[in-house]
Amino acid sequence: MPIGDVLPEISLTLGAVIIVLFAAFARQHQHVWAAVLALLTIGLCIGLTFTQWDGPPRLTFSGVWALDGMALSSKLVVLIAGALVIAMSPEWMQTDRRHAEYYALMLFALLGVIMMASASDTMELVVGVLLSSVASYPLAAYHRTWAPALEAGMKYFLMGALTNTLLTIGVVVLFGLTGNTGYPEIAQNFP
Repeated sequence: MPIGDVLPEISLTLGAVIIVLFAAFARQHQHVWAAVLALLTIGLCIGLTFTQWDGPPRLTFSGVWALDGMALSSKLVVLIAGALVIAMSPEWMQTDRRHAEYYALMLFALLGVIMMASASDTMELVVGVLLSSVASYPLAAYHRTWAPALEAGMKYFLMGALTNTLLTIGVVVLFGLTGNTGYPEIAQNFP
């Protein structure tokens, strides 16, 4: 079980946890530093993702984790987009008292998306989708005093619950038809 294959994901998780702990103990005017921590975490994650390009394309963790050009490229695109969003956020978030939690939620949402990029199994895909959507629901309704944000958060939650249910049902149907949850095994059963 090569732990180096998931170091980018571990770095995002640790960065988000550090930001949550920082938010618990820092004063409100210091919360802007959470954006800096989030950007440093994403920079570390990008660097670790580049180090994974050294070997041939491979499946790890019993075939559920893909490390190939497409997965790594997708991770980099998502991480760069996330860094841009976080870099633009401090000015918009200055009217809110809870800066740091926003950045932790962003990192957890990014974690879910890069998990989807590396998934080589439908169960891993479901975990990534659920992680990114659970972190995204509060982001949609983050400004509680703004009525459109609350409405958007509620609509997003309801649509997300429906689509996540349909995704899970689809995975169950695929498993019932093929007896496997891995992408290669599913592809072999459908000509």
